[in-house]
Amino acid sequence: MSTNIEAFPNETWVSNQHTENRPLWKEATVDRLMRYRECLECELSKICIPVEAAVCNDPNQCDHRQGIQEYIDSIHGALIKSGKVCIPRGSRRASRKFGWDEEVKKSKTQANA
Repeated sequence: MSTNIEAFPNETWVSNQHTENRPLWKEATVDRLMRYRECLECELSKICIPVEAAVCNDPNQCDHRQGIQEYIDSIHGALIKSGKVCIPRGSRRASRKFGWDEEVKKSKTQANA
């Protein structure tokens, strides 16, 4: 059974990485992780391996950097795309500091007095 990324129309895609929510891997259910794996397998199956770079006998004479970079970028894109579709997203919460609530409460009380 393969999973088609277009089969998840309710998922939101945000192109700006600075405003984008991060994947919440710890909150992903087993079902979502299985869907991620299926989506990733599907996306990776579409990527062409730069065979000429893999079988090249003389890398000093040939320049395969562009083909290899495109291959790397395609793998990266498949990972990101599959994660965006299948893994729940959210923003990072600020870490809580021990005792911080007590300090804020004291300051609030003093300010309101």
